[in-house]
Amino acid sequence: MAVRVVEPGDPEILAVVLRGELGPARQDRPPTLFWPVQEGAPLLPEEVEEPGIYLQREHFGGAVARAGATILVISQGPMIVNVRRV
Repeated sequence: MAVRVVEPGDPEILAVVLRGELGPARQDRPPTLFWPVQEGAPLLPEEVEEPGIYLQREHFGGAVARAGATILVISQGPMIVNVRRV
């Protein structure tokens, strides 16, 4: 799957793209909900931030499925996160 972070607008402005396997949701980073994205390279012990999708409940604006449920569009604060199957 691919994760795209965009700035809202017409057109949207692409800021970040990640590609990999979406792992199961984890709750070991309270109060954040977290879904790891494994990109193939192993995480080094000194790395503080793990690649993935971090959802802050207090900034969550909503989510909607698009394109036959192949894309999940998440609104969080001023950002839009698109998660799509590739």
